Amino acid sequence: MKKIVLNIVVIFLISTVGVSAQNLVFNGSFEIRDSLQNPYTQKWYDCPYSNDAIDVPMLNLAKGWTNIPGKYLNQWYSTFDYYHSCNNDPITGYGACGIPVNSQLTLYQYPRTGQGYTAGGFYHNSQYYNINPGELIQSKLIDLLEKDSLYLIRFFVNLANSSQISINSQGALLTNFAIQIGNLYAGLLDSTITPQLLNQNGYIEDTLNWVEIKAIIKANGDEQYITLGNFNIRKGYEKLFNPNAQYALAAYAIDDISLFPMSAPIDSAMCGNDTVICLGNSIKLGKSNVKPEYMQEYSFEWYVLGKEDSVFSYDEHPVVTPDSTTTYIVKVIDFKFDKTTDSITVKVVDCAEPTGLIIYPNPTNDIVKFRFNSPIPKGLSITLYDITGRKLQTISYQQNIEIREIQMDLGNYAAGVYVYSVLINNEQKFKGKLIKMNL
Repeated sequence: MKKIVLNIVVIFLISTVGVSAQNLVFNGSFEIRDSLQNPYTQKWYDCPYSNDAIDVPMLNLAKGWTNIPGKYLNQWYSTFDYYHSCNNDPITGYGACGIPVNSQLTLYQYPRTGQGYTAGGFYHNSQYYNINPGELIQSKLIDLLEKDSLYLIRFFVNLANSSQISINSQGALLTNFAIQIGNLYAGLLDSTITPQLLNQNGYIEDTLNWVEIKAIIKANGDEQYITLGNFNIRKGYEKLFNPNAQYALAAYAIDDISLFPMSAPIDSAMCGNDTVICLGNSIKLGKSNVKPEYMQEYSFEWYVLGKEDSVFSYDEHPVVTPDSTTTYIVKVIDFKFDKTTDSITVKVVDCAEPTGLIIYPNPTNDIVKFRFNSPIPKGLSITLYDITGRKLQTISYQQNIEIREIQMDLGNYAAGVYVYSVLINNEQKFKGKLIKMNL
């Protein structure tokens, strides 16, 4: 928000050497903070602070972003503010530039994702200019766009609570140079500049929810900078929203800016099917497979059902050792700042070696069932003998921690008395008699 003229312009240049990204907008969610020196106090800050008698454009603390450089008629310039939870007082939870409560433009607003966003006056009612000027933000893209390829460009806004006015011309402009505010205004007035993205939602008046603005564009191949703000500065098209609000302007918050190829692969939250493990065993969670070169554009938050406020891992595939049946939930935010969730229930069973066995029905005419007091262990086999001790058959069973019962078919044997022997890893654990009857 504009308060005092500064003779400082800061433009961050983002190196593209060794960078792989699907989203070509750097720090589009305003999470990465830089350090900035207040020219009045000579102190360094990495968190937005109170804009009182002295002021610097807080946006410069969001790494990679700057207010659009230059001035209009040597007076008007852009001073977007920056809001971040790091400004919140640890006791009151309130900060002049904090989240969600602040004393600047938005007054009360959560980010769409993460802990930060920016806000500025998109449109000011002014009697001093031939236009109603607005503030804009700018950043250098991570890489050049590929000529003739299709890209999706989008960002999210909501109307600041301090605004009396709403507008319908929020947008984004891609250029091959860092455009100055005076040149931009001149191009908008004579129609030589047209933004690639322009709001199609009408007048945006939502002060609580984030409204998406997006478009598919075809790249020229030389785009290097992105500029966001208002792209209709002519007088008289604004709409009165709340005459009792604090400022005669249309101020909007911006968050989650992205520009990515339409062909970009998208990974989402994926846990796989529910599963069963033995008590004391560990399991690696998650089935997503984000390529290593894109991992920095994804975030993972794992928590236990019923404990949503307690994240236990930020890894893509955490390893857990639950001591009881547990449902795990993962929330994934991808490179375009979309959120997906998935869950998996891990059933925990005691796989200790069986110490008890029930045989039924006994007598039987065909099928006899062996029910153990714990799941079927590894290395289990049952050997059947006739009454003279002659071995008739041995059946080996696969370990199965989901069942405790197996069966043997005596249908092909003559009526009589038989002996069974249950072995685990070739060691006899149970022995007894079976009676076979004919119907």
